Amino acid sequence: MRATRQISSAEPYQRDLPLPGGGLIARGEGREVVLNEYGVVVNGAEVLFCPHPRKSWQGCKPAEIELCCVPGGWAWAVSYQFTNQGMGSPLMPFSDRQVLKQTRGDAIAAAVEQLELGIESYHKVHRPCAESRAAVNWLRSLIAATSANRQAGGLFG
Repeated sequence: MRATRQISSAEPYQRDLPLPGGGLIARGEGREVVLNEYGVVVNGAEVLFCPHPRKSWQGCKPAEIELCCVPGGWAWAVSYQFTNQGMGSPLMPFSDRQVLKQTRGDAIAAAVEQLELGIESYHKVHRPCAESRAAVNWLRSLIAATSANRQAGGLFG
């Protein structure tokens, strides 16, 4: 049996909230973040994903953002998988390379920026495909939703 560590987040969560442009935020009430022995979150992260009618390579979603709230702030990880190329990183909130953000909205903004850079690099090598165009449109909808909701102290605040 692998060693795991549980971290409880004091922040309340809502369940299965629809995102602008599609997709769901799947999160449970009082969710605990569970890490494996390497510090990778194996349970308890919330996942934002790019809706697309067709799955990408090996059934992956075109783009994903994983978030978790831990003591000290919000951590994130991103991934994309298109027909010709993919990129991803594990969600490791206590890694030396992870910078925690104070709010969920700040973490989403940082994740969007990281995904935009990855997709921009993809477009330098490959022609835009249906999945990459869908991911870019999804990121734009996240940016708009984050900006609007931050002002109201809502979902992305």
